[in-house]
Amino acid sequence: MSTTKNYAFKTMTFYTQLFCFFLFVNASHENAEKKPDVFANKVNLSDNYIVEWTVNETSIEFKVNVAVDEKGWIFLGFMPKPKNSSVNPERPKLLHDSRGDFVVTWPSSASERTTMDLNTIKNPGVLQKDENSTHMDYHVNVQQLATNTSSRSVLLIHRKLDTGDSQDVIITDQPMWMFAAYGNSEVYLKDLSDITTGNIEDTLMVKDVILVKSNGKDDNKTPWHKVLREQMEKHWITVVLAVSGVLTLVIIGTVYCCFRKRSEFKNKKVKMTFYKEDEDDEARVAFLHSRT
Repeated sequence: MSTTKNYAFKTMTFYTQLFCFFLFVNASHENAEKKPDVFANKVNLSDNYIVEWTVNETSIEFKVNVAVDEKGWIFLGFMPKPKNSSVNPERPKLLHDSRGDFVVTWPSSASERTTMDLNTIKNPGVLQKDENSTHMDYHVNVQQLATNTSSRSVLLIHRKLDTGDSQDVIITDQPMWMFAAYGNSEVYLKDLSDITTGNIEDTLMVKDVILVKSNGKDDNKTPWHKVLREQMEKHWITVVLAVSGVLTLVIIGTVYCCFRKRSEFKNKKVKMTFYKEDEDDEARVAFLHSRT
């Protein structure tokens, strides 16, 4: 009996460890599969202006690919689409129609670059510098890809989803309008006044985008049996091992119980036999006494 108990315990331990191991492997594999591509979201505002971006829990990074000359400027921004369709239902065509958050960057010399955080939130339609920032909300890194006719700039623009600044737009999973513009220059620009609103609007492009994917609020609407089936299909190896382990434990438990009951029955039968023989001896003694 002790040997059977030890075997059952070792078997349970083995399958438990194996089950946990495969859960770990599956979880690691699933996390590796869910890792996003470097730039998984992309929109072509024009043949000359392409924007890609990635999002994590707290920040967003844009990859802006645009062809400008070595002294050219690049402009990017966005604003939320009104939830009330009766308010400005059409896509903005000019900055005068906007209440958005923008960044503009340009080379101010051969070795330096200027980046400015702008908005039209405080005064709708009027492009002005964000005065609330104690530090730059936008961080810009630039790579230059030279071609025969122009220098194609690749900008990596990084900022928090929520900067905590009332003059910055909070980026959520709601639809937004993306603004983009660019311009070439024969001289190095010194400040924002060199990039007039008119020049920006000459090349201004606006696109409907969703920068952040839904956080899965609608997942609860999925029927439970579909969720269960999807999980079983995804983790079929774990399910097979779990079922095998459970069946093995059930079989071992059944065999153990049967063995134990059989042993108890044999012991009980022996005791009953001895008891019966004792009873017969007492009956014989009583019969002999009655004859004398």
